[in-house]
Amino acid sequence: MSETKNFIDRIDRAMSGLDSVPPTGPGVYGAPDPKTGESWNRANVLGHIAEMLEFWSGQVAGVVAGATETGRGAAGYQARLEAINSGMAIAEAELRRRINISIENLTDLLTRLEPKMLDLPVRHRSPAGEKVLCLSEFIDQVLVGHLEGHVEQLEQI
Repeated sequence: MSETKNFIDRIDRAMSGLDSVPPTGPGVYGAPDPKTGESWNRANVLGHIAEMLEFWSGQVAGVVAGATETGRGAAGYQARLEAINSGMAIAEAELRRRINISIENLTDLLTRLEPKMLDLPVRHRSPAGEKVLCLSEFIDQVLVGHLEGHVEQLEQI
């Protein structure tokens, strides 16, 4: 199985998990994240998923187009926070619609990647510091694994 096919299969499984989470409103806040101290409810998680998929997919497209670095920067972290908080003001159906559109765009992007592109080096900047990854590792950690983690979070809160 190709690496991109594996990513798409994992995304499909994560989306099946998300689809099985009933739309019950914002719900209660979960336990604080040990790394960030943030505590989110379902609306916060959905708002974040909708934003992060679009943002990090754009970063992948940038690498394919020649960028060598990824990361949010101050404006990106502000947009992240706004998306998390906006989950409370946007209908859940709309958040799920945005997530579905981002998933379609991500899947389309992944299907267009040539295998050699997955080896492209990427300097990824995050609050934890900088590290150099190949594009495949970046997609695994920052997009697919990130999505899987948040779907699991939704299933628990």
